[in-house]
Amino acid sequence: MSSLDEFFQVTLSNDKMTAQIDCSTSYEELQFQVEDILLFLNEKNITHGIDHEKIELLLKNLPMKEFPITVANGSAPIYGEDGQFFMESEKSSTTSKSQARHFREFMHIPSVQQGERIAQITLPTKGKPGKNVLGQAVRALPGKRVNIKPGLNVVFNKEDLSFYAATEGLVSIRNKRIDINPIYEVNETLSMKTGNIDFVGSVIIRGDVPTGYTVKAGGDVKVFGIVEAGNVIAKGSVYVSEGFSGLKKGKIIAGENLEIGYINQGIVEAGNSILVDSSIIHSECKAGNKLSSRNGSIIGGTHFAGKKVEAKDIGNRLNTVTEIRLGKSNTDLAEEEKLIKRKVELESMLEKIKLVGEKLKSSQHLDDSKRKITLLRQRNSQKQIQEQLDEINQKIETANKLFENGEIELIALNCLYSNTIIQIGKYKRKIENERRNIRVILEQNEIVLYDKG
Repeated sequence: MSSLDEFFQVTLSNDKMTAQIDCSTSYEELQFQVEDILLFLNEKNITHGIDHEKIELLLKNLPMKEFPITVANGSAPIYGEDGQFFMESEKSSTTSKSQARHFREFMHIPSVQQGERIAQITLPTKGKPGKNVLGQAVRALPGKRVNIKPGLNVVFNKEDLSFYAATEGLVSIRNKRIDINPIYEVNETLSMKTGNIDFVGSVIIRGDVPTGYTVKAGGDVKVFGIVEAGNVIAKGSVYVSEGFSGLKKGKIIAGENLEIGYINQGIVEAGNSILVDSSIIHSECKAGNKLSSRNGSIIGGTHFAGKKVEAKDIGNRLNTVTEIRLGKSNTDLAEEEKLIKRKVELESMLEKIKLVGEKLKSSQHLDDSKRKITLLRQRNSQKQIQEQLDEINQKIETANKLFENGEIELIALNCLYSNTIIQIGKYKRKIENERRNIRVILEQNEIVLYDKG
């Protein structure tokens, strides 16, 4: 029997996770068995993930147009699970759906007593390596450790992986650190008597923040009244019992969450979520995670959320232009462009260094000892570049998974009005007709609307 090399050619994918057989010429008169193909693959060092059903097809004298055929698939690694962070439920500032309509009950700053457990973490898992079709191990990336540390007045117990309060006070989580802050209280509306406030801990104001006044806090801020065209800036969370009438001048900026009654002509920003009990009107909102107005409307203005926007109504019957952006801010898009550019650079470097390795193997100008040392350096450099490339690919994949898994979404519980402009990542769609009880996601690079039913 003639050598199968005369008829078949094996091609590996760049990552060596698939192997294909192509036919260079007709093999009608060639007689062979499954064992001959397996031996042929083994000579090419292909030993793992062989698809025997595909090999059986080769015995049926397939026409040329059916080639190439994938005959082996590697086993993908199972990446380790990330460590998790859990707050004690009674310390959380979130609320149940039944509480949402009673906003003053909904409002509370999480506080603790000395010795109380605040939160707990779990450790990451290592993951399980895979194999390529050559039988070589494919490294599984371990999960990431929870990157949060004990801060002011907080201690960490390594035995039960828990954070405990060293004193009583308010819990604030910011900059990947848990703090328990002291409290500064103002038992009236801010005035010339109190002046502006700039405090290292948390601030409670049992009144209003009038136009022109500024409150800054290293922890959280709670305002029992209204915020007018003033400024409230907190490294932690901001809680406003009434609402915000910003007159397009005032700002509320929260490092974590903003919980508020309503927003009217305000500029607001939260590192995590913006939760509004009533409506958002002609404002600018930016939330790192979620923007919610379940009991009211989002009318006019420009709004951004990293994962989710949810409201009873979006837009209005007057077709007021309302812009909603999701997923990636302009900063995120710029960062993704940098990653893609770096990926191309690394891929080019990897190809060049592989070529250097091939030349070293066939070089006649180096003795064996020098060749071995030079090849060792070349392989080490290749490994380092490949690890950097894997890390960048992982970051790009993680960023895109949100879109693929439908985690990024817009929900109109009642009505999504026309003249609403929706942008998810780089894709944009203008709503032409009123829709009710709708869910909006990105699907196959297109913004699509689904009835929630």
